[in-house]
Amino acid sequence: MNTADYRYGENESGRKGMRILLPVLYAIAELAILVVLKKQDFTGGSVLLATALMYGAIVLNTAVLLILLLRHFARETKRERSLEEDQGLFGVMSRRSVFVSLGLLFTLAADTVLVLLDRWYLAGVILFCIVQTCYALSFGSGFRDWLLRIGNFLLVAAVLLVFRMGTPLNIASAYSITQLTLNALAAVILIFQARAEGETAEDHPGLLLFALGLILFWCCDVSVGIYNLTAGVPGFGTLCETSGFLMWVFYLPSQVLLVFSEMCFLREDSKPHTR
Repeated sequence: MNTADYRYGENESGRKGMRILLPVLYAIAELAILVVLKKQDFTGGSVLLATALMYGAIVLNTAVLLILLLRHFARETKRERSLEEDQGLFGVMSRRSVFVSLGLLFTLAADTVLVLLDRWYLAGVILFCIVQTCYALSFGSGFRDWLLRIGNFLLVAAVLLVFRMGTPLNIASAYSITQLTLNALAAVILIFQARAEGETAEDHPGLLLFALGLILFWCCDVSVGIYNLTAGVPGFGTLCETSGFLMWVFYLPSQVLLVFSEMCFLREDSKPHTR
């Protein structure tokens, strides 16, 4: 082996080490935040610290996402220069990667309103509606799919209006939860379709992580709904406290899994057969 080959192998080994180190440190940091946050629930720590931990966890998610995107664009830009061509955004990122990234970025915006500012709840929920719309678009949803999605939302909205619960906040929440539910189902269906075609989880790890992230996201939204419905209602104190405790137990891991799924999607985008 000559000196050039040795240096290339050394550099490649270093890059692989960094690709492993970032996810490991990221996962450990998020787990530590979640443990401290949940310890706060038992010890009755300060609200300010809890807010800082929750928002800090989402900021960390976004920071890792931005690092992944910058690395990906730097790598693809270098490749484009070597090929002397300009492939544009959808040349270096698949539709799924683009919309999953947008969904994660809008999540930061939503949590800035709901967690950090703790006000303007309708605006925060509308931002989460945009998040779920981005995830829906990541599947390449067609006309029939959107008819189903809008139809389910209108049905839930009609029920809320019948029971005189059709406030703007509830209507926006109905859109968010119906799209999230359908997004999780769509991801699971894609996994089963891949298995039917003889593919394994190793063939599409990003899709599996995406599905798990959306399922946990859905569990978080259900916990939020139960908490809001049972808060202050006699006889439902334990259920209310349990759902309140579980919100971030589901939410934070869901966001971590979604970031990891994007990591896998970007790697798939870098493969020649996806170009």
